[in-house]
Amino acid sequence: MQLGGAEGNVHQPGFSLEVARWLIAHRRLGALGTDTFGPEAATDTEFRVSALVLHGHRLVLENLDGLGRMPAVGGWVVVGGPRNKAGSGAPSTIFGLVP
Repeated sequence: MQLGGAEGNVHQPGFSLEVARWLIAHRRLGALGTDTFGPEAATDTEFRVSALVLHGHRLVLENLDGLGRMPAVGGWVVVGGPRNKAGSGAPSTIFGLVP
């Protein structure tokens, strides 16, 4: 399976650093979620969006499915999973609750 172009580069959209900063400042961001395998564009090899979000003890949620079924307002996202003190990530069970 080839994930990228002819050069082997991965092509993935993501949040810009400016948008992540705005969300943190104006929306009290507690987690940043995406249906891709990282919140930043694949061209950001420094993972600056992840570093910014995680530095504030927030969550980065990746590989989410069914996001289009969540309402724009009024829904809840519940995240559960093991704490992984010595690791760089952990699997989680994530539910979208629609009233």
